[in-house]
Amino acid sequence: MRLLLLFSLFFTVLHFLLGQSEFIKAYDLGKPGLVFSDMLLFEDTLVVCGLAFPEVPPYQQGLLFAKIDTLGNVLSYSLHIDPLGNDYVFAEIPNKMIKVEDGTGYLLLAAKFQTNEALVVKLDNEGAVEWIKEYPDSLTVQDRNKAIVEVPDGFLVGGEKYLYDYQGDLYLMKIDKSGNKIWEKSYAIANNRRDAFENIFKTGENEYIISSSTGAIQNVPWQQWQNTVKIFAIDSLGNEKWSWESSPSLEELWIKGLQKTDDGGWAYATARGEFEFDGYMKRQAKFIIRDSNFNVVEERLLDDLDLGFYNYLLDVIPSQAGGWVGVGANFEWVTDPVWAESHVYAWIVRIDEAGDTLWTRNDLTFPDTPTYASLQFLHSAVELPSGSIIAAGYYQPDGPGPNLGVLIKVDKEGCLVNCTPLTTTEWFERPKIEIAVFPNPADSEVNFSLTGNIPQGENELLVRDIYGRLVAKLAIGDYGSMTWDSSNTPSGIYFYQFLINGKPQDGGKLILDR
Repeated sequence: MRLLLLFSLFFTVLHFLLGQSEFIKAYDLGKPGLVFSDMLLFEDTLVVCGLAFPEVPPYQQGLLFAKIDTLGNVLSYSLHIDPLGNDYVFAEIPNKMIKVEDGTGYLLLAAKFQTNEALVVKLDNEGAVEWIKEYPDSLTVQDRNKAIVEVPDGFLVGGEKYLYDYQGDLYLMKIDKSGNKIWEKSYAIANNRRDAFENIFKTGENEYIISSSTGAIQNVPWQQWQNTVKIFAIDSLGNEKWSWESSPSLEELWIKGLQKTDDGGWAYATARGEFEFDGYMKRQAKFIIRDSNFNVVEERLLDDLDLGFYNYLLDVIPSQAGGWVGVGANFEWVTDPVWAESHVYAWIVRIDEAGDTLWTRNDLTFPDTPTYASLQFLHSAVELPSGSIIAAGYYQPDGPGPNLGVLIKVDKEGCLVNCTPLTTTEWFERPKIEIAVFPNPADSEVNFSLTGNIPQGENELLVRDIYGRLVAKLAIGDYGSMTWDSSNTPSGIYFYQFLINGKPQDGGKLILDR
């Protein structure tokens, strides 16, 4: 079995002979399943961590550590399996990894699937385990380490503790250089909420910034969901120095890749949410720049609001030329599909200091071979001295087949081999249709009118109640107008949506009031 499985989308033999350095490569390292979860650049080597299954039984999920050069060639790797038979897991992907300042190795955050215990793992420079520390807590259902930063006499490790009432609270613990816990503190943003820890980084003398968010706990009706993002500072003892929190809404679901701007402000990626009538949430990637007082300076939507759940950036890094590079996942319909009507593309976007998009690209690891939709995620990125960008992530088939680690390298203009403007895929444009509903509120009759480019086919109007139950289904005529007899429908709030050839289009809220 080959140790490396790789495919390239745009390379030919001639391109290799000409020394093209940009690439798209997928890796299995001879394993039956593998994902990359974080990536660092040390000197001229990519250091990647992840999860993988071994080739032989018992098929326990282990911790992966690999070194790869900037041409995408694997230099070395190791896979660590728990001797007690547990599966290693991460709190989420991306999963933070740091190189310790004394140069002796790396710290990796993990957990065991069969327990609620969060772990910190110390690896030496070649990826061998030096120590693994567990931090049990009998009062919680699950502990999740999310981020780590080094302090002069140890490390600060932040994450979430999930309680038996499904509430999640932020926590921070300090460990010494050998991984022994010194203290632990809790930071509950709000009662009866799920707090999410995003990242922690140092900004000044004895000041560390924590980015976080809150969301609804389990079993809260989707109509009541609202999220906030919170940024606050602590000292090395964990004492809070200041904090800021956004107003509850669906305009900022979370916070990713928080960065300080040159003028003391803040820049980060988030996503806005919008619910369909059945409670399904659409997401739209957003980039926000705030001043030092957290007033919005720029707020840019980075994509349209498709039905895709996967429309977001997972990380943002500063660019040496100014501005930022974001990586994530982008849902798009496929133009003239051969197999799947949509894919989740690996997404890279370059943003300038004003928040404008300079270029954006969507890529698939395997553009032609899957007979089903595929999911591609980019979660980590580094910038080389040349300005080239390397992004790490993973490929997940929406069907049978293994996960694979993915690396994508583009030049500073976002080009792979033969650069194309803006994007390497054509984004599917849904028909532009104007919708009129009258009267609204209504009594016994509601009129719907559609104008624009309405294609011929099985076009329908659906009306549902607040519980998602179908109340009415009407065929859309050739002229795009129809009337719903609502005389026998109880007063209340309803949601309508149009289906054009089976594909959902825009909709809205309708009130019946008698």
